[in-house]
Amino acid sequence: MQSEQTSPTRTVAIYVFSGIVLAALFGYMIFGPTDVELDPKTLCPRGEENLSARTTVVLLDRTDPITEVQQQHILGLLSAVFGKPLPYERVVLYPLDARKDIVLEGLVLCNPRGPKKGGRIEEVSTEKEFDEKLFRDKFLNPLTDSVRKMLPSAKTTQTDSPIMEMIQAVAVRDLKPARAARLILVSDMMQYSARHSHYKATPDFKEFYRSDVFKEVSVDLTNTEVLILYITRTRGPSRQPPNHEEFWQQYFSALNARRPIVIERIRGEAWQ
Repeated sequence: MQSEQTSPTRTVAIYVFSGIVLAALFGYMIFGPTDVELDPKTLCPRGEENLSARTTVVLLDRTDPITEVQQQHILGLLSAVFGKPLPYERVVLYPLDARKDIVLEGLVLCNPRGPKKGGRIEEVSTEKEFDEKLFRDKFLNPLTDSVRKMLPSAKTTQTDSPIMEMIQAVAVRDLKPARAARLILVSDMMQYSARHSHYKATPDFKEFYRSDVFKEVSVDLTNTEVLILYITRTRGPSRQPPNHEEFWQQYFSALNARRPIVIERIRGEAWQ
């Protein structure tokens, strides 16, 4: 019996076919479906939540006033974030208010742009290709305008600031179910609630970590990026104590958030 040998032509054909299959699989992973129906209100893929490459939650602290200079700095940074979303990225915008019950009522919008081609919106857009005007008018501008309206004025003052509780709530609702997640906090990070307060002094984190309070408010933030737009306060009752930023670095590390924890200082409080 003669041994069967593979001819050079057949060998080339096998490699070509294998390459085509791998390319198709790679293309699907990278580019995804090109005919996705989007919800007219949110622009999110209908019934295809897993198509969102990432969920970004923005928590905007409204419990203390900020200056016009700080507002412009925040708007500029968030506009840059909203302007470069991942394919079908889901963005959720929440106000952080002094509420006893954490009721989540946020604005939800998805980037209508798919990895290669845009989705289609039934009875809204007849064009299958990504439409730059649609992106601006239905995604970028509404998010930026909502942030502008949500930012607290120079006269805003509230009592409670349940930052840890709100982080826990949005993590359970929005971040944990996501394929990839990002949490953006716009705040002076001065926690104040019945459970825990930063208004006397920054607590020792090791001691806080062993407390029942940490157990009550903690939540797993594995695979979640964290960006803090840290509104600086150097005077008044909301003056941030020493080592305050370090406390939050340790806090998010203990919640298993992805490192590094990025803190961007928002200065400009003198312009009051």
